[in-house]
Amino acid sequence: MNSRRAEPLRFAGFELDQANGVLRKNGVVIKLPPQPFKALTLLASRPDILVSREELRQAIWGDTVVDFEHGLNTCIRQIRTALGEDGESAQIIETVPRLGYRFKPTVKQKSAMSRRTRWLVTAAGVTLATVIVVVYWRGASTQHPAGDPVRVAILPFVSAGGEQNDDTLAEGIAEDLIARLNAFDGVRVVSKTSAFSFKGKNLSLREIGSRVNVAAVLAGTVRQSGTIIEIGARFVTVPGERELWSHHYVIPVAQMFRLQEEIASSVAETLRLRPARPVRKWPTENLAAYTNYVRGRSALERLTAPGSRAAIRFFQDAIALDPEYAEAQAGLAEAYGDLSFTGGSVPQGAYQEAARAVGRAVALDVALPETHMAAASLKYRFEHDWNGAERESRQAIDLDPNNAIAHERFGMVLSLEGRSKEALTEARLAESLDPLSPRTTWMVAVVLFYARRYDEAIDQVKRTLEIDPTYEWAYQTLAQCYQENGKLDEAIRLYVRAGRSSGNLGHAYAMAGRTAEARHLLAELEKRYGETGLQPGGIAMVYAGLGDRDRAFMWLKTAYEDRVWLGTLKVAPVWDRLRSDPRFAQLLQKAGFANLEATR
Repeated sequence: MNSRRAEPLRFAGFELDQANGVLRKNGVVIKLPPQPFKALTLLASRPDILVSREELRQAIWGDTVVDFEHGLNTCIRQIRTALGEDGESAQIIETVPRLGYRFKPTVKQKSAMSRRTRWLVTAAGVTLATVIVVVYWRGASTQHPAGDPVRVAILPFVSAGGEQNDDTLAEGIAEDLIARLNAFDGVRVVSKTSAFSFKGKNLSLREIGSRVNVAAVLAGTVRQSGTIIEIGARFVTVPGERELWSHHYVIPVAQMFRLQEEIASSVAETLRLRPARPVRKWPTENLAAYTNYVRGRSALERLTAPGSRAAIRFFQDAIALDPEYAEAQAGLAEAYGDLSFTGGSVPQGAYQEAARAVGRAVALDVALPETHMAAASLKYRFEHDWNGAERESRQAIDLDPNNAIAHERFGMVLSLEGRSKEALTEARLAESLDPLSPRTTWMVAVVLFYARRYDEAIDQVKRTLEIDPTYEWAYQTLAQCYQENGKLDEAIRLYVRAGRSSGNLGHAYAMAGRTAEARHLLAELEKRYGETGLQPGGIAMVYAGLGDRDRAFMWLKTAYEDRVWLGTLKVAPVWDRLRSDPRFAQLLQKAGFANLEATR
C-alpha cells in the first residue's frame, strides 16, 4: 500500500491518517504501534468484510517468521484498547472464531478510487487498455446498472489434446474458478451444470450468453504434456464479444492450483469486484487426487444409485492419495447420503462411514461450504435431525450465497418440513443460479408436488424434460402428480418408464384396484429385500396402498431402525392412508418431525 497517497479513513468518531501513520479521535492523537496500525488499516479499508487471519499475517509480517498466534492476538488487543472496546462487547472489530475479523462501522473516505485500489488483487496479464474498456462497459452500459450483480458464465475449458485426463482437468479448472469467483461481491456466476450444458455444442458466445442471461463469459483451453500444463483463458463481454482480458500460461503442473486463483483474481480485478469471503484454501497438491475428486462430483450430478456408488469409489481413491483433502471427505459423506435417497442398496455401515467423513471434513476445513452441505445431508438423511440440517444448510449458504446446490438442498429440507413457501423461494433461487440444470428445475417441481400444487408441478416437470428428456426423476414426479390428479393409468405407465419407482408403482396398482399386480410386485420386493438390501420404505408404500396398516408400519419400523430414508413422511401423499393411525404420530416423532415442531 502506498500510504503517501492514501486518504484518511473516518469511522465512529475516529480518523485513521494513513499518510502519517496516526490514529486520532476528535483531533487527539491515540498511540498505536506500527503493526497494530497496519492491521487496523487493513480491516478499516474493507468494512463489513471478513478479513482472514492469513491475510492479516501477510499484511503485518509478510514472510518474516514470528509467533503468529501470539503476535496477532496482541495486535488485536492493542487496537481494541486504542478504540476503547473489549472483545466481549465489540462494536468496531468483530471476532469470527477460527477465521478472522470483521470491521463493523461505516467508513468514510474522500476518494472512492483510492479505497478501491486497496482491495484490488494485482494479477499478471491485465493492461491499461483492458481497464479502460471495463470502465466504459461498467459505467456507460445501460444493461448493467451500478450496484447490480454482474452475471458471468465460466465455460468448461476445452481440452487441446495431450494427456488422457485433460477433459477432467478442464472440467475441474472451470468448476474451481466458479467457486473462487463466487467469493467476490458484485458478481453472480452461473452454476456448473448450466455452464457445462454447452460442452461439445457448436454455439457462439453470443448464443451462450443469451441462453443463460450473462454479461460476460470466461472460456479457455487446457493441455497437459508430462509435467507441463498449458492454459489459455479469455474473458469477453456478450453479446458484443469485446475482449476484456486474456492470457496464455505455460507452467509446471504443480502450480496449476495457484494459477486458478490468479485467473479468478484477474477476472475479479477486471470487473472491479472486492472479496466478500475468505479465499478458498488449496484443495490438494496431489493432481491425481484432484482428478478423482472431479470425477466423483460429476458422478453425483444426476442423483442415481450407480452414480452414487461410482462417486464413493472416486472419493475414496482421492482420500487414499491425500487424506487431508477436505472436499473429498465431504463428497464421500454426500455420496453415501445420496445413495440412501436414490433407492440403491445401501452398504452396511454407510451411516458410520458418512459420519466419519463429515467429522474429518469439519476438522480439516470448517469454512468450506461443502463441509456444511455434507453435514446437512448426514443430519436429515440418516440422523432425522431437521433443526441441525437447517442450521448446516444456512451455514453453507452464508459461506457461498451463489451455490445452487446449497440452496437446492436447503429448499428440500424446508419442503420436507412442510414449509412450502420458504422451500419454493430457495428452490427458485437455485433454479435462477443454475437455469439449465435438470436437477434444479426438477427440485422446484418436487417442492410444488409436496405442497399439493399438482398442476403447477406438472408444468415445471415439463420444463425439466425440455432441458433433458432423459432425466428419470422428472418422470417419477410427473407420475406422482398424475396419480394424485386421479390419472392412475397414466401414472402407472410413467412409473414403469421411470424404472426406479417400484414402491410408488405398487402403491399406484393398489389405488387403481389392480390388487393382483400390486401383490405380485410386493412379493418380488420382499424377496429382493432379503437378497440385496432393497430399501424397506418402498415395501411399506405398497402395503399402505393395499390398506394393510400393520405390515406398512412393520416395514417403516425396519426402515427407521436401519437408518433408511424417511424424509417424506410429513408431506408425501403416499402416506395419507396411515396418518390417522396413532402409530404414525409416533413414527413422525421418531423421525424428528415432532421435535421440529416443538422448537418452532
